[in-house]
Amino acid sequence: MRLAIVLIFCVLPGFGQTGVCQSFFLTASQLARTPAGKLSMPTLQDAIGLTDAEMKALNEAAADYAAKSLVFSEDLGRLVFEARLRSIESGDASEWLAQRRKEIGDRADQAVVQRLRQLQDALGEVSFQKLERYVHSDWAQHCFVEPCGVGPTKK
Repeated sequence: MRLAIVLIFCVLPGFGQTGVCQSFFLTASQLARTPAGKLSMPTLQDAIGLTDAEMKALNEAAADYAAKSLVFSEDLGRLVFEARLRSIESGDASEWLAQRRKEIGDRADQAVVQRLRQLQDALGEVSFQKLERYVHSDWAQHCFVEPCGVGPTKK
């Protein structure tokens, strides 16, 4: 049930966007690769209040999503090239392009959902709720992927 609520906030139009969760996974992956002592702000672990094992699970899910997102980016690049070729041949590739972009977007959404399920299983209900509150906090939603830190420490 809890995952369904998170999915409403992350996936369904009008309630939220997978972009928030995608961006969070990319940010977490980037921060996980930052050497200890190089951050002048609280770590994600401190900001969210996760244990070492829970943070390891988050880092693994984030790294997995970051790797997958590269595939989606490459797919989009190839798609644009192919759409240009179609446009030259037929004069119109907009419907075809829109459908293919939607398919790639749907795959990206599914990748987010899979990582959220992994995290829910790995973190358990209480820690997953902490993560959910952090990802959907007013401060955090506008901050991912930009160089703005991880926010106030929550204990």
